[in-house]
Amino acid sequence: MQDAPVRDGAQSIIRTLKESDTGAITRASVCFGRSMRTDPTMTYVTGGRCPERVGALFEQVAAMCMRGARDPATIWLLETPRSGGDSDSADVVCIASEYPAAYPSDWELLRAGLLRVLLACPGWGVVRALMSLMSQFSTPKAHFNKEHGDFLYIWCFGTAPEQQGRGLGSQLMRRVLQHADAKYLPVYLEASGAASAAFYRRHGFLDIKQVRASPGAPELYIMARPRASQLQQQAQQQGQQ
Repeated sequence: MQDAPVRDGAQSIIRTLKESDTGAITRASVCFGRSMRTDPTMTYVTGGRCPERVGALFEQVAAMCMRGARDPATIWLLETPRSGGDSDSADVVCIASEYPAAYPSDWELLRAGLLRVLLACPGWGVVRALMSLMSQFSTPKAHFNKEHGDFLYIWCFGTAPEQQGRGLGSQLMRRVLQHADAKYLPVYLEASGAASAAFYRRHGFLDIKQVRASPGAPELYIMARPRASQLQQQAQQQGQQ
């Protein structure tokens, strides 16, 4: 389905999944899948031969995360009204959970579609890469929780390709960070490449660790943004210097 043109002067609307219609999971999944077609790690693993299948894989990942989420109020879609009908894709999506309180169990993820994710993998090399990354992600996440307490964990954040470069990703990220700051939560995520990491650094995220799916694969960046009180303290200290 071809995207309908954005109406002249139309304002983007941000809604949570809790506030959205029944088609929101599909639109958000499509958006994230399309944003990840050229994911550096999967491009490396697949040799760049099947971006459409990589996109379909991440579409299933997003759908699983949303179906498994315990709180639809921490999933956001940014959408812009279009002339000529609705689009099949959101413009930007953020799928997050408060960790550990609203983080789904392995059983909940299995029920939410983990098998569909594995079946969507374009080859055993991709399955191995995903399993390797999941293993490497789990320990730093638990360690961060032990050191900093509860946090907002961003599973997925993506902007539809034709909407990139318009500031829409930053617009949605500001809303997400406002939510985290209102609850005095730090924010934690894994960035899928150098360009994504640079985007998050512009929004106050700091590097924690770099990991790779396999030797020679592109780096992924484990990152976190401190809670609002810590940011304010840092700003005051800098102002006194």
